[in-house]
Amino acid sequence: NYYDYMSTFGYIRDYGKEEREQFREYVKKYIVPSQYVAYARYEEAYKALSREDRNLVDAILFNQYDRQETNYVAAYIESLPEASKNGMQRMFNDEAYIITDYKDAYQGAFTVDINVPFCYFGPGYQDSFTMIHELGHYYAFQNNDTDWISYDLCETHSQGNEMLLLSYLSTVLKSEVHKTLEAYTLFNSVDIIVMATIMDDFEERIYNQPSPVSFTTEELEELMSQVIQEYGFEEDNEYTYMYMDFVWKSVCISSPVYYLSYATSAMAALSLYSQSLEDYEVALEAYRIVQEEIDME
Repeated sequence: NYYDYMSTFGYIRDYGKEEREQFREYVKKYIVPSQYVAYARYEEAYKALSREDRNLVDAILFNQYDRQETNYVAAYIESLPEASKNGMQRMFNDEAYIITDYKDAYQGAFTVDINVPFCYFGPGYQDSFTMIHELGHYYAFQNNDTDWISYDLCETHSQGNEMLLLSYLSTVLKSEVHKTLEAYTLFNSVDIIVMATIMDDFEERIYNQPSPVSFTTEELEELMSQVIQEYGFEEDNEYTYMYMDFVWKSVCISSPVYYLSYATSAMAALSLYSQSLEDYEVALEAYRIVQEEIDME
């Protein structure tokens, strides 16, 4: 069937239905309830900030990375061990990127291999964490043939880098500012895990067919509602229903069976952040190994 084909040969995953079911049950039991807690912590931390500190948090999260008093992307990269630092600085040194605010430009960020790695940052996708996310991919392209490694690993390259940036920021920001950034980033990671897992569960039910099956839009909308409810969301949760309605109508066509890789890698990235809180240097070395030494063999 199409789901198994794409999972195995498209995204190079080495696990099957049993492991996916175990992962989904874990998300339902532990991650979905933490979503509400994570957002409440962010709201509480943000409201407690001064106006000046709120502006700083907003600038780091949403404004172009180099239009702030401190360039935290450059500072973070400069703090890294030599191999990681050189791998990420190369994008700037080689001018291997485009940043555009052109009104008709693609709104997103991505990294591609055009014989050399190259990054694109469109309107609204130029903040510090997005830059570091794509730099994680850029660094990986220098060390791996990304056509032949798991996409779960590829997205760990990017999301893991974001978590190390978050950990680094604890050394240069006021504690209450970092606490708020941490709360937002952890909520965002939990949100990614939940939404991506729902998306994958929905897709497997569509694509895991022994022969071609046609669905009407109404049938697919009903199926998505059913899946959302199985993850514990009530029908009055407008955000989840509206967001997932938007996602499935684009993702099923543009990136079928992809989103599980976002969920599994976000879980791995959270583990890396937990390690960084215990020993930042150990986490940096673990990330270097994930970037430079782990492949399909």
